[in-house]
Amino acid sequence: MLLFLPPDHTWHMGYRGWSLSFAPKIVEGILSSALRFPDNLNPFQRYEEVIDYLNKHEAYQPTQRVFGDE
Repeated sequence: MLLFLPPDHTWHMGYRGWSLSFAPKIVEGILSSALRFPDNLNPFQRYEEVIDYLNKHEAYQPTQRVFGDE
């Protein structure tokens, strides 16, 4: 039985590793916003803008373990 079929754009780790994935719409939205940041915007303000975007677009999803700890 196949439990998981990774898409073509992922990296496979052959042992107990981890994976990180990003929703393409979220990445596109953040990049689009960042392109409009003024040049003189403070780095902390840039960070706050990105966090606000993530919160407004409900980018945080709960994680779920497929296999328990051994």
